[in-house]
Amino acid sequence: MRISLRIAAAAAVLICAPARAEQSPNWDIPLQDARQATPAPRQKAPRVREGKRPVDLTALTSHPLLTIAARYVGRSGPSLGLPSRLWCRDFVNFVLAKNGTPAGNRSRRAIDALRLGPRVSSPRAGDLAVMRHHVTIVAGVHGGKVIGLGGNQGRRVKLSSYDSRRVVGFVRVL
Repeated sequence: MRISLRIAAAAAVLICAPARAEQSPNWDIPLQDARQATPAPRQKAPRVREGKRPVDLTALTSHPLLTIAARYVGRSGPSLGLPSRLWCRDFVNFVLAKNGTPAGNRSRRAIDALRLGPRVSSPRAGDLAVMRHHVTIVAGVHGGKVIGLGGNQGRRVKLSSYDSRRVVGFVRVL
């Protein structure tokens, strides 16, 4: 019985005791009940891999072929008057024609782009990266990858990354 009296007395003290007000560091903002407060959403910090740097896209304005090709980013082959299938080489021919550069050969085969100019071992912006079944205009080379701006890359004109081991040869057309 003594224990229950002690519990009742302690409960009475807690119930009758005046509430203590917390001081808010911002007096004009009322305190919220902890059950109602929602935590601020966590924002993910950008993931940066060691040794990886963003690709420098200033080359898109430093070479005439890239400047012309960049005008058509996001467009599909048919919207440019090109075939709907296998049009990467057609896009290269299209860009060369817009620049006023003779294409050398009008073949539609990607591998035939190797004959458009001299081969180079160290590519720079504006060169062509020729693969067995694809050709693209080099925008940069970064960490064993070739960044190319070309047609029929995901059925659109866009920048894409290719492993440099896939490249059969680099050709300098200008």
